Amino acid sequence: MNDTDAKLMYKRMAELNISIINMGKEISSLKKTQEALTGRLDSFPKEVLTATEKTVSKTSLDELKSALTEMTMTTNETQKTVDSIFDAFTRDKATR
Repeated sequence: MNDTDAKLMYKRMAELNISIINMGKEISSLKKTQEALTGRLDSFPKEVLTATEKTVSKTSLDELKSALTEMTMTTNETQKTVDSIFDAFTRDKATR
């Protein structure tokens, strides 16, 4: 092996080391993203996960969208109910 070959080999080794370092950074970033997504998934209500499991088992994106829409509608209805109870409570306190 002559000097030129050795230089090329060391250059290539340096490039590989840089690539390994960059891959390590990307893996670390992906782990953080995975942890964040897992945390968000853990915060979903069980109803969403149950609906998702049912639709995923059928492997239909449309059914998944439908289930999420139903959950959104249920959540909106619940919020409206809570709002109306709060409004009634506030009005009741105001009339006293």
